[in-house]
Amino acid sequence: MALYEGTEFAKGQVKDTNFDTYTPLRIGDVRELDIEFIDSVEAPVGLGEPGTTVVAPAIGNAIYAATGIRLRYLPIRPAAVPPALASQRTGHRRVLLRASNKF
Repeated sequence: MALYEGTEFAKGQVKDTNFDTYTPLRIGDVRELDIEFIDSVEAPVGLGEPGTTVVAPAIGNAIYAATGIRLRYLPIRPAAVPPALASQRTGHRRVLLRASNKF
């Protein structure tokens, strides 16, 4: 979700209206996982959702550690890095880092 989930808006309308242009995470993009269910007396809760909340900040922190720039919009797109680096070089501290209206 941190890298793929997102769409564009053109003339006030959602640009991606089907999965042929909208790119969610595909099974081929996921690393091999070894999943185990553990017996517990606790009530069941979400199985996959808790992991999604930490991935985007981890990627953002890695980009910051490597470049010194903060990307603050999801999805994190490679196209957002060059403008952020350029603004860092020119001394602009606050930059809108959305690449081509992607949300």
